[in-house]
Amino acid sequence: MFVTLRVLTPLEGGLKMVKMAKNSTIRITIESGYDQWWRYNVYVSAATFADGERVDYRSVCDVVYPLGNGSEVRLRPEGWNPARPIVLEIDAAQSLELFAYVIPNTMPIDNSIRQSPPFPIRLKINGAGLNISEDHKVNQWGGLSLHGTY
Repeated sequence: MFVTLRVLTPLEGGLKMVKMAKNSTIRITIESGYDQWWRYNVYVSAATFADGERVDYRSVCDVVYPLGNGSEVRLRPEGWNPARPIVLEIDAAQSLELFAYVIPNTMPIDNSIRQSPPFPIRLKINGAGLNISEDHKVNQWGGLSLHGTY
């Protein structure tokens, strides 16, 4: 059994129709190859809806270090996984609403804004007829906030 879902991709601003399978799972992944990725905590929350009612809600927090005032000298944690994918799975429904926050837990390695350019992350949403991959840039000083309805 399939349900038709309108998907609005935030970067393209386009609207397309997909079929979302009932009783299936959506997998949301955020990842980056940036070698200083450990300097950022990631918070992701998502909700799925059917007929205007919330069907499911899930969240995940990946905290490398607690937020500080920036004065702490922090080192890469021993045993830290540089691949570090952040993964959230949620039950599928007619629509998905996603919030993601990438928040610096310390200052960039260099105090110069010019020497601290934005770095890339990739947001992937797969399952239930969705196969979305979006690239975003994270400001090393201010982080990134994402919101999307799919």
